[in-house]
Amino acid sequence: RNIAMSLTASWTQRSKLLASDGGSYNNFGYSVAISGDTTVVGAPVNAVPYDGGSWIDRTGSAHIFTRDTAESLTANWTERTKLGASCSYSRFRFGFSVAISGDTVVVGSSSPSSTSSRTPIACGPAYIFTRNVAGSPRAGWTQRARLVPSISNLSVRSSLALSGVTVAISGDTAAVGAPLDGSGSAHIFSRDFAGSLTATWRQRTHLRASDGAGQDMFGSGVAISGNTVAVGARGDEIKWTASGSAFLFALL
Repeated sequence: RNIAMSLTASWTQRSKLLASDGGSYNNFGYSVAISGDTTVVGAPVNAVPYDGGSWIDRTGSAHIFTRDTAESLTANWTERTKLGASCSYSRFRFGFSVAISGDTVVVGSSSPSSTSSRTPIACGPAYIFTRNVAGSPRAGWTQRARLVPSISNLSVRSSLALSGVTVAISGDTAAVGAPLDGSGSAHIFSRDFAGSLTATWRQRTHLRASDGAGQDMFGSGVAISGNTVAVGARGDEIKWTASGSAFLFALL
């Protein structure tokens, strides 16, 4: 905004974000999210070093940018770090989805399968990263958790169930959508200790549509605010083919 907090003010482009390692077909900008002075951008087709320095095709990455001057609407933006998954493989597509809340980022992947022992189920379809120093725009980031839905909660007991996951986060709670898990599902994770950036994350529950069927793709979109989660089902057939629907869930 040209005038902070003014709902009627005009808007001006302040920056264009580019990856420091940009290359052909990286798909940088495929997913984006922002919280305060920090932006995260996914590049799910980016090739990154793995296994002793060899480059793995389409492993994917996520990039963190922050304002040079906190809360300054006219400040420049600088790339601070590049995030990668600790367990990945060719076509993992880490960065397919991204979300951020304060000092915590969650990154989702999109790979349906692998030729090795590394799979979405083994590696985890989503990852949690937090700042090493809370509130510090220039601080480094550390992977804290892999969010892996319990196999017992999946309708499809294969890697396909965790392909193309969507992610959302609000405070200490994250949601992971799995639209290809049968008619689709969403999985809720939270920290063991509220506000602790180094705390362990655990799955608390899983969500399904009350009328889920066929290829509803429940979980094709997820959003969370406080104690309320919204889940999209873009393939749901109500009156027309794939007309879609959305479901709201609240903490009891």
